Amino acid sequence: MTTSSAHGFAPGISIRILGTGGLFTNSGGCNGHDTGGDRISWDVASAPTETTFTIVARRQCSSYAGTPAGAVAGFPITSIDPVISATGMVYSEKELSIISISPLGTASGNVTAGDPTFGDTTARDQIVAWVRGQDNSENENQDCTISPFWPCGATNFTPRTTDIRASIHGDVLHSRPAVVNYNRYGDDNDIYAYYGSNDGMLHALKGGIAFHASGPDAALKPGSARWSLVVKEFFGKLKRLRSQVPAVSAATPKDYFFDGSIGVYQRDAKGNGDAISAPLNCDPADTSGCSAATVTGVIGDNVHATKGDKVQIYLTMRRGGEFIYALDVTNPADPKLLWRKARGDAGWEELGQSWSEPRVSRVKADLGNASNPDNVVLIFGAGYDPVVEDLNPCLIESWSTTNVVRKAIGGGSVTYTATGTCTIAGATGGTTTFNRTKGRGILVVDAFSGEVVWQAGGAVTTSATPPNRKLNVPGMTCAIPSDTTVLDKNRDGFADRIYVGDACGQAWRVDIATPVMDDWTVTRIAGVSTGGATDIANKRKFLVPPDIVFGTDGVGNYAAVLMGTGDREHPFDANVVNAFYMIKDRDSSDPGNPQAGATNATSVSIAGFGTPPVGDPITHGSPSTTGVFDATNTEGANDRGWKIDLGSGEKVVSSAVTISGTTFFNTNQPSSAAGGGACGSNLGIAREYLVGFADAAATVDLNASGTLSISDRSTIHSGGGYLPSPVPVVVEIDGKRYQAVISGTSVQSPPGLTLEKRTRVYWYKEVE
Repeated sequence: MTTSSAHGFAPGISIRILGTGGLFTNSGGCNGHDTGGDRISWDVASAPTETTFTIVARRQCSSYAGTPAGAVAGFPITSIDPVISATGMVYSEKELSIISISPLGTASGNVTAGDPTFGDTTARDQIVAWVRGQDNSENENQDCTISPFWPCGATNFTPRTTDIRASIHGDVLHSRPAVVNYNRYGDDNDIYAYYGSNDGMLHALKGGIAFHASGPDAALKPGSARWSLVVKEFFGKLKRLRSQVPAVSAATPKDYFFDGSIGVYQRDAKGNGDAISAPLNCDPADTSGCSAATVTGVIGDNVHATKGDKVQIYLTMRRGGEFIYALDVTNPADPKLLWRKARGDAGWEELGQSWSEPRVSRVKADLGNASNPDNVVLIFGAGYDPVVEDLNPCLIESWSTTNVVRKAIGGGSVTYTATGTCTIAGATGGTTTFNRTKGRGILVVDAFSGEVVWQAGGAVTTSATPPNRKLNVPGMTCAIPSDTTVLDKNRDGFADRIYVGDACGQAWRVDIATPVMDDWTVTRIAGVSTGGATDIANKRKFLVPPDIVFGTDGVGNYAAVLMGTGDREHPFDANVVNAFYMIKDRDSSDPGNPQAGATNATSVSIAGFGTPPVGDPITHGSPSTTGVFDATNTEGANDRGWKIDLGSGEKVVSSAVTISGTTFFNTNQPSSAAGGGACGSNLGIAREYLVGFADAAATVDLNASGTLSISDRSTIHSGGGYLPSPVPVVVEIDGKRYQAVISGTSVQSPPGLTLEKRTRVYWYKEVE
């Protein structure tokens, strides 16, 4: 791997190569393969100064430690190929492809295998086979030698290598399937679902309900796997996944892989206008050099390099890592790596764990990328900061928007209770301060190249390179792991606004309607984490995106920002008092031009940006100042909105959706009585709320009492747990269409107008 300068390793230091298996060679011709420790290290007495290094092909060797028989040498790389296909359509990145090698220099010193006692050089192949599904770990199924063969009468104790393991599919925890209907055959069966799981793989699943009559997918059974992908960042975690060593515990938590949401960009380009017989592989504005064919209105029929059909997916990892992958799946049988970006790449320095779904949008600004003529972007929060946000609230001494201080523990022990409290026994030493260092911002990224084209955050400074298209917002110093809500207010096909909350209980609006990025602005519309540094009860977090509804009251028009707080990473916590809010965001009717004196914060622009708006954000506090109306026990709203304080330990665990004036959202509350006794599981109390967006009033008679009251705001779902975010649907049954909202197995029908019935807006009568 070529470096930009000499490696600079000083004599006497230890060099460590990380990976699924390290390799080394010496002049004796024997290569060692480190499979146990997943690393190689050597003490350098006289390090070579060449700028290139490589890994060479291995041969069977016993593990080795000590002075090598010959020189340890580096070799140059003359070819790199980023992707290969494994047998059986399991894809993975390939680090390097070597065409030729020649020695550059030598280093002397002791070479030590990462695990000198581990001599099984086939472990790598066993791990690969296990990931692919082979049952080669537990070996509970062995070859039988005496009838009956089931159950086995006798065995030769030889593990059977032809059966698959029972747990071949890992858990799908936070990843949601991204579904694409390619419709290449006009039969509504050309459907693919892409989703991640914690077995280390991204899965491509063939959907539909019937076989295709023809085409490359004709032999694929609906529901079968088309291919899967394992990326290089996960290689080092596969060994533990197979061996289960070390076991999952508080000290060694579970490993995660493809556990985040997936963004999808889909473009079904037409030919010349709407003509069915337009040229294939053509730009409608430039048909020179095009081949004659037909564009039939399906994905894949227009393959123009820049303006043809496209299906691209964007993969986030959540706790799986601080990186994002983009794949071109225009041909679902032939995926291609589009780009990969990680924390530390240019413009991506602020990225934390990639929790926020990349929202696909178009902007009026010209990105300057000829391969992206539609200026398609991804919009998302910069991520999650586990060092700060994973601290249990009961252990927090104090907090601010720049750091969190943990109580003294030292050599003591912590005892947690089911009510969310904890006690520290035998504490030693002092408190520990954890600074907020990542995830503090909003990124706008070119969807085709992965380049950051604009960002806002508290860590952005005028010295950033390049300084343009970066907005310094001093108050944006907390992680933003939430999905964003992107709004096209005037429905012209371009994004006008972004709404999102952060892990310190602040809600932000970003105005991006103008084609000049220098004029994009950031506004803090609310801050609901009130109180002093030690007021843990008011340390609220926004981890889910808001819903936006436009309304009108006696003051004028407003955008209702509907969102709730809750730390779903600490389900038993009862220290923080959470709430659900409707925040009235008032500004001018023209997107991107905030009204002077509107409710916002003190964003500071760097050179080239306009003057930001000023004002006070809405708070959780007293309605007489900047607070919203307290609708906890009664319906209503004031000029700033309303809030519903939740019960002890209750947290908002889903985004909200508003249909026909009713807002749906879900919560979870820990309870010692929710599990059905000693033999039952306890997943807490799962509630689904249905409230009027304008005044928090009940809209559906959920308790069947015949009248509406505060008790009709929510209903409890058996089984508990975290209900998924509500999804609005329209279904047709016996020729009649119905509107509903689905959360898991729950289906609710919002009140309001019946679909397909028209309401008279005005009428007049002429009289002669």
